[in-house]
Amino acid sequence: MSAAFDGKDYPVTGNPNADMQAFTKVDSHSYQIVSKKGGKVTITSKVVISPDGKTRTTTQTGTDAQGRAVNNTIVYEKV
Repeated sequence: MSAAFDGKDYPVTGNPNADMQAFTKVDSHSYQIVSKKGGKVTITSKVVISPDGKTRTTTQTGTDAQGRAVNNTIVYEKV
């Protein structure tokens, strides 16, 4: 997938919860991804990268393709 941080929809493959995603830069350490399926927003992800670049935290909210609530926090740490 190729996309830009311009808030426009870009096609996605291989994701059961989305066929389009829009990326928006919030500030120098964070961005937002809005995932859509059939034109309807399914999941919103907020991504924050720590100032030292060693931790990325993603918070996801919304509804998956099966209609189940999504409320995830995912933390990645560089080792």
